[in-house]
Amino acid sequence: MKHKKTRKVGSGRKKGSYSFLQVSLANLNETLKDSATVLVSRKWAEQIGLSGQVFVANAQAMESASGKPAVQPEDTAPVDMQLTEW
Repeated sequence: MKHKKTRKVGSGRKKGSYSFLQVSLANLNETLKDSATVLVSRKWAEQIGLSGQVFVANAQAMESASGKPAVQPEDTAPVDMQLTEW
């Protein structure tokens, strides 16, 4: 029998957070240059027949794409430790 792994508390997308925004094309055209690179959902691009370069979203890739250093949130969560004797 296969055991189902339990998810860690706090993993995944938090309630109320979002991954996408609706932005008008007119607003994008006003804000961006004609040569700007825009990140889009791979599934959406495939649905409308667009092709592009694969992009892996990690801190280093975001820094190089935006030209701004990635801000890492400080981990200020308290750590609970218990002393266990073996």
